[in-house]
Amino acid sequence: MAADRAGISSAPIVDGHTYLVDCGRACVTQFHKAGLSFASLRGIFLTHLHADPVADYFNYFMMASTTGRKNGDVIPGQLAVYGPGPAGGLPEPFGGRPVGIATPEEPTPGTKSMTAHLLRVFAYTNNIFMRDEDVRDYDSLVAVNEIIPPHSAHVMVEDMGPVAQASHVDHLVLSHIENTGGTIDPVEWHRLASRGYDGAVTVGQDLQIITVA
Repeated sequence: MAADRAGISSAPIVDGHTYLVDCGRACVTQFHKAGLSFASLRGIFLTHLHADPVADYFNYFMMASTTGRKNGDVIPGQLAVYGPGPAGGLPEPFGGRPVGIATPEEPTPGTKSMTAHLLRVFAYTNNIFMRDEDVRDYDSLVAVNEIIPPHSAHVMVEDMGPVAQASHVDHLVLSHIENTGGTIDPVEWHRLASRGYDGAVTVGQDLQIITVA
């Protein structure tokens, strides 16, 4: 991840309703910085279940479970979550080296199982807050739907232009940005992403607003 950016999360707004695509590190904080409200939230979509898109996932249910007694900004009802089911298998280790398996009884949990485990992990907080602060049971706020997302993979920035060109899109926005070196050079990334593509390119910044239609 880039040191000067929060984790990956996008918030399309349609007819005043907010839909989250991924819940990366610090995105609950960014959600409020963007002026969005829990009351407007209508769905969460998880593209994949690596740590980077789910780091703040359960925080939405913990932060927005109040009855409205304090500020009135709550998830209005049960929130639909759409994410992948179990992967069903693991890839071969890179370089062929021997690698163990974490939790071999369930090495590739899907969105339903992940959410169920999180409900158990935070059961103490849930039970205490229901008694002390009259919050709603986290379990009553989430309705998980496991789906099969389109086949995809991480793509190097220099390979994005041809993908966008072949997809016949007018505007390429780079949002899921990773650079283990610390920060990125937006000018250089714009140049790399523009190769082989004749549309507009935007190197996304935190809290940036882009009009789609």
